[in-house]
Amino acid sequence: MCLVGIAWHAHPHWPLVLLANRDELHRRPSAAAAWWAEAPDVVGGRDAVTGGSWQAMHRNGRFAVVINLASADPRPGQHQPRGALVREWVTGNAEAEPYLERTWATGAAYRGFLLLLSDGAHCYGMSSAANGIPRRWTLSPGIAAFSNDGDAGPRWPKVAFLEQRLGRLLAQRELDQAALFDLLAVRQVPPPPEPEPTGFKVSSQPFVVGRDYGTRSSTVVIVAPSGAAEFAERRFDPTGALTGDWQTRFAIANPRYSSSTTDLISRQGPAAPA
Repeated sequence: MCLVGIAWHAHPHWPLVLLANRDELHRRPSAAAAWWAEAPDVVGGRDAVTGGSWQAMHRNGRFAVVINLASADPRPGQHQPRGALVREWVTGNAEAEPYLERTWATGAAYRGFLLLLSDGAHCYGMSSAANGIPRRWTLSPGIAAFSNDGDAGPRWPKVAFLEQRLGRLLAQRELDQAALFDLLAVRQVPPPPEPEPTGFKVSSQPFVVGRDYGTRSSTVVIVAPSGAAEFAERRFDPTGALTGDWQTRFAIANPRYSSSTTDLISRQGPAAPA
């Protein structure tokens, strides 16, 4: 996953808005977003190589997203797949703090990563910095965006772009799912004034098109205070053409999302399996 935007309790009508582009080698086998056969209360895409996931959500409101950090120093030896962090969180029942403590203690087993996860009540982040020292934080209510830049120098232009544009959308009374996908579909934003280092041209491309590597899928998740949730995915080929889309609607059985605020999610979509 190479670009993630999150609005965490930034608007009274939508306690969670999560949108992300997954950039990956086109030849790497993966499964489209669906409800998982072995964990039927979990929805998300799957990496067919390791069985992990770049983004997934449980019907109880737990979710996680992982990003590879381009700025992290390579570490020798064998490594655990980073997608396992997402899978273990959404399929498990560990409390957030012990899970983060364990991940912190075993961080050297993974290549550089940035992990976002939530138990429904709070949202947490953890990253492996360029020097290999992990950082942890709790997301405050508001809007934030993340990409593969990690802690190396100034933020990439597409990160600031997503934060700003997501803020504008949230200023509207109703949230349009299509408009969120439009943000993820932008091919180029103004590049930095200085020439970009070799290999980092994607820093100005929210949506990356390439024969070998590029944006494989875009995902939008919206949760209303009532717990009504939407999980939608669009998939693309190396030319950037749409190859498929899927969405599901379900109720989050978590009192942490409970509210009397009017549910403004009104778009139609297939119902989740019972």
